[in-house]
Amino acid sequence: MIDTTCRLGKLKIVFAVLLIGAAVSYVSFVLIRESLQDRQWRLSKSLLLRNDPVLTNVTFLQDLVKEIDDFNSPQPEISDKETAREDNEHFSVSDELVDARSYSHEYHNNLSRNLALAMQQRHSKIFQVLPSSGFDQSLKNPCWWKNEYLFHKVSESYYWEKFVKTWRSAGHSTEDIASTLLQKRRPVLYCLPYFFIIGLPKCGTTDLYMRLSKHPQIVPPLQKEPHWWDKRRVDHNVSFLDYLFLFSLPTKMIRAASLRGLQLVTFEASASTMLFPRRVASDAAHELIFSVLPQAKLIVILRNPVDRLYSDYLYFNCIQHNETDKCSAQQFHLLVVKATSRFVQCLSSRAIGFCVAGDKLGHPKLSSGLYYYHLLPWLRLFPLGEQLLVLCLESHSANLVESMRRTFKFLDLDSMTDEKMSEIAALPRANTVGNDFKAKVGPMLFETRELLTSFYQPHNRQLAKLLQDDDFLWKISVASPVTPLSQQVISNG
Repeated sequence: MIDTTCRLGKLKIVFAVLLIGAAVSYVSFVLIRESLQDRQWRLSKSLLLRNDPVLTNVTFLQDLVKEIDDFNSPQPEISDKETAREDNEHFSVSDELVDARSYSHEYHNNLSRNLALAMQQRHSKIFQVLPSSGFDQSLKNPCWWKNEYLFHKVSESYYWEKFVKTWRSAGHSTEDIASTLLQKRRPVLYCLPYFFIIGLPKCGTTDLYMRLSKHPQIVPPLQKEPHWWDKRRVDHNVSFLDYLFLFSLPTKMIRAASLRGLQLVTFEASASTMLFPRRVASDAAHELIFSVLPQAKLIVILRNPVDRLYSDYLYFNCIQHNETDKCSAQQFHLLVVKATSRFVQCLSSRAIGFCVAGDKLGHPKLSSGLYYYHLLPWLRLFPLGEQLLVLCLESHSANLVESMRRTFKFLDLDSMTDEKMSEIAALPRANTVGNDFKAKVGPMLFETRELLTSFYQPHNRQLAKLLQDDDFLWKISVASPVTPLSQQVISNG
């Protein structure tokens, strides 16, 4: 009996020791994980500060770091948010800037390698297709060679049906299409985009895409907006090979041109790619693009967010869904009131990053106009001016020749004569679908414009400060011939 009692006592002691050991291990793991996450975030901020050539004013840098910290902090209660901001004041901006400069391009390359390693584990099927030794350095466009032809089942491709329909409408047979795409020689060349137009919807991306395609060195893809990096890959499980297939024809043209000593490039223009990631971190488009194509060039074109939202409503809510009879300026006003109210309510208990994601707000497209926050994740990886160009639609449209010349220079493409540039600028504006309907509905109400201008104004100031360009303040006088809302009968539709 005594022996049994002793054994039970010893077992209890052993169990207690194991339990304490497990608890200590778990606490240690949590502390180490938080330390690594904090270090990773500080290094990301260092990269942002180093990459942006206009971030030279220390006071401005300090303000920016505080904004980024607030943006990325967990969703605290209201009482904790003020404490979080006070803690940010103790962050040494000058030391962080020195560290960033000391890393220079070596740090950028290290980040690229480390991020690629992390992505290889999460997206192994993508990296199995990519070259292990890098892209062909003799080509301007990112391309590589394989002894294997990967498109044996192109008819099963997600994009195949739309592609075939387009070509058949031009009088081509299925045999002609297959013969055009097939590369009979081995090894086979595969190419990805040299640059991307990553945003934003209803900001003139289609028109910019059309004018860029007129440059003799640029070959457009089989589809303008594959949306693979943001939507299709996640929501529809579209494979990387399906995406790669879209560049099969540009690849043949790139290869043929290279034999004549010419350098061609291809691109794509999925307008919603830039929007703040609403997925888990492993699915973030900016990280995946950077890990696959760290030298990629990105173009963003932005429009007055007030006008962008109204255009978005008229097209996506009304024209695209064939519900034009239900749409009106009055209905848009009600949606805006509801959305802005919910956004303000969200900010009372959540960090702004959560509210910008906006999936559960009354009008999620409202947050698409908060450009400052959508740009930040990209600026941490792609240097502003060197790899990321931001255009203002209104300024771009006012001087198309100079804006297009600037864009071609950013892409490091051959310059064109004044005559050719004038021809590109004189092309009719693209994507004018629904203009008759828009004219019928009329402009937004005066009250709506005032409400949205007030909502977006502080965020536009942040954007203009970040880009050091007052064009992004959109200082346009609020004038409208529309009768005030108080004198109109609001439609129930």
